[in-house]
Amino acid sequence: MMRRMAILASLLPALLALVSAAGQATPPAPATIVVNYASTAKNDTKNSGEVTVGIKAGEVRAAIVWESECSLAARVNAVAAAPGVDQYWSFVSALETSPDGRPGIRVRYQRIRVAAAGPQPPEQNKWIPLDGVTAVNVTETSWRKNCRYKEFTIALTAKN
Repeated sequence: MMRRMAILASLLPALLALVSAAGQATPPAPATIVVNYASTAKNDTKNSGEVTVGIKAGEVRAAIVWESECSLAARVNAVAAAPGVDQYWSFVSALETSPDGRPGIRVRYQRIRVAAAGPQPPEQNKWIPLDGVTAVNVTETSWRKNCRYKEFTIALTAKN
């Protein structure tokens, strides 16, 4: 009886470690976030682009897309545009596993109209899988009335 108790006592720490490790989710593998932006005008195909953001577990990465004088541009690892822009979108992302265990990213995004007084729209928050297909899509109206385009689109996808 004493021998059994001694064996159980020696196995208890290993059993507790095993149970503890089973409850922890493994961090997602590094991912790539792709941000595409483009004017919706058919005759304005050059006013588009793409930026790519690499992200690892535990990191928070950002990208911005801005409109300035009828021109669209983007920057990686920034949360605000340079002075003089009309409006910009800020996308802040972190790797996050869904409740069912799928790897993905949590993206928070918001439009900031620099030229507009008053409240800005609320920040949006979405989770997207690392499938390279599911996207956060944003369609925005140009701040200026004299551009070749009236709207532009932004699409953010993530993949391993």
